[in-house]
Amino acid sequence: MSETTNVPVEIKKALEELYKNSPALNELNSVEGFNPFDFVRFIVTDNGEPQIYMDVKNRKVWFRLKHKAGKISKIIHELDTNHATIEARVYANNNDAENDYLANAFATRYFNPEDKIFGKKFVELAEVAATGRALSDAGFNIHGGNVITDDADPAIVDAGIRVDGETGDMFAPSDVLAPPSTPSETTGKKADKAPAAATPTAPAAASASAPAQKPPVVLSPDMSVEELRKHMTVETANKVIITEGFPTYRNKTLGWLSTEKPAALNYFKEKAQSNLLRVAAAFLIEAKAQPAG
Repeated sequence: MSETTNVPVEIKKALEELYKNSPALNELNSVEGFNPFDFVRFIVTDNGEPQIYMDVKNRKVWFRLKHKAGKISKIIHELDTNHATIEARVYANNNDAENDYLANAFATRYFNPEDKIFGKKFVELAEVAATGRALSDAGFNIHGGNVITDDADPAIVDAGIRVDGETGDMFAPSDVLAPPSTPSETTGKKADKAPAAATPTAPAAASASAPAQKPPVVLSPDMSVEELRKHMTVETANKVIITEGFPTYRNKTLGWLSTEKPAALNYFKEKAQSNLLRVAAAFLIEAKAQPAG
């Protein structure tokens, strides 16, 4: 991201004109008395190109105005001391079935020891980024033209950008979207910018001869039972969050249930509506039945 940028008003005017000339686009999630263009700001990409961005907090307001009985739910799929992967689901009504959502999206964020303000808030950042992407997919965003998407969203997706009251310059925060990079040991050249420090517990870079590792598959309740069984591990099953059934167990992990109430795993194996819960519970039951060694 660039350091500063002046607000390019002409971009906003061009997009407003685009909406006026496209009735279908203009009517998408329209709410009487609410003008989305009053709730956007401007940022600059790495190549110096100004783009429009609507903060997630403003997308939430738009969503609440359109669907007053709606809800946004979040599911933690991966969580440790260095990263979090969270899914957000947007529902038109809070009584809708689990899989009857308008849109869903995933986001992963990483711990950044160099960022003293936001570096430890990777869980919150993942939650906000996933929510923003899901709302955008559901139509709660400015679309068309020169608009930034949440696939390349700003470093702090729901933080304000400081604006100079005299010049109109906007100051963007540092990037924490990806794991801190490690400088190359083979180039021998000093980088133009100081690279972010590597996470202390991050694995060492693979050697040139080592095969590239495939990224882990993120399991989702929407996946088929066969696909879930193919990629399920004990570690993944233990991290699955309980999102249905007895209120006492909700928002706890199957790993916790396996330790505290192991017999209750059978309920989720047989009765859970979520494929992910059913397969994970069955996997843990089978793992316990395996002889040691």
